[in-house]
Amino acid sequence: MKKLIIVRHGLYNCDDMNLSEAGRRQMHKLATDIIVDMGGSRMLILSSTAPRAKQSAEVLMKDLSTTMELYEVLWSEAVRPVQMPKIIEMIDVYKESYDVLILVTHLEYANWLPSYYAEHVLEKKESCYNTIEKGGMVVIDCAEASIN
Repeated sequence: MKKLIIVRHGLYNCDDMNLSEAGRRQMHKLATDIIVDMGGSRMLILSSTAPRAKQSAEVLMKDLSTTMELYEVLWSEAVRPVQMPKIIEMIDVYKESYDVLILVTHLEYANWLPSYYAEHVLEKKESCYNTIEKGGMVVIDCAEASIN
């Protein structure tokens, strides 16, 4: 795996928790950015099962012409605690088969996973806690051991 991309789901409708049109536009924009930087790479999307994340992943999947798998563990909120070691195990299953893994998830993983991955997998102390807005992404370059 050359790159690990962590995507926070797009904007959603508060009444039904489904991805909004603005959220779909965000995902189309992200897909365009990913294609520019990583087009031609073997990619896989791993998504939370939450409707807003799954719908975000579906837009990316179509635009990137790739496949997607759903994981309950990627859904984090008050009643679904963050489980970083399980996420690392999940990534490990796929990292030899794909150039780019794209995780579509929620606030907690989007904000905390980059630093955790850098420290525990890349063995690099990287303080990069940032708030990733809905529809945003962070790219971990595994070969360079850097976070963008």
